[in-house]
Amino acid sequence: MTSQDKSKISRLINKIRDAQDLIAAQAALIAQTELDLAFAMGEAGVTEQFTTKGHAYFKPQKGRAVNTIDPVLFRDAVDEDEFLECISVSVTKAKEVLPAKALARITTTIPGKDKEPKLVVEEVK
Repeated sequence: MTSQDKSKISRLINKIRDAQDLIAAQAALIAQTELDLAFAMGEAGVTEQFTTKGHAYFKPQKGRAVNTIDPVLFRDAVDEDEFLECISVSVTKAKEVLPAKALARITTTIPGKDKEPKLVVEEVK
C-alpha cells in the first residue's frame, strides 16, 4: 500500500465517522423532540397539528396477529408423514422437559452459512 493509498483510505474512514456522528446526534435530537411534542400535544389536548412544514398526529397501532394451530386437531387432519414434515420442536420448551445431555443426543445443529464480509467503520475508543 502506498502512502497515497493509506492517506485516501484514512480520509474516507474519517469522513464516514464524521457522518455517523452527525446521524447519531440528529437521531437523538429527533427522539427527544418527538417526546417533547407528544407531551405538549397531550397537555394541550390535541391529537393532530398542521404546520407549513409538517403534520403531526397520533396514529393508532395494532399489535401483530398471531396464528396458533391446535396440534391435536392438526394431527387428526393429516396423515403421519405430513404431520412429521410440518412439526418442529421449540428448543426453549424442550429444555424445560429434557436434560441437556438428552437433548444433545437428539439435536442436529446446522451451522450458519458464510456471507460476504461486511465493511464496518466504528469509533476508535
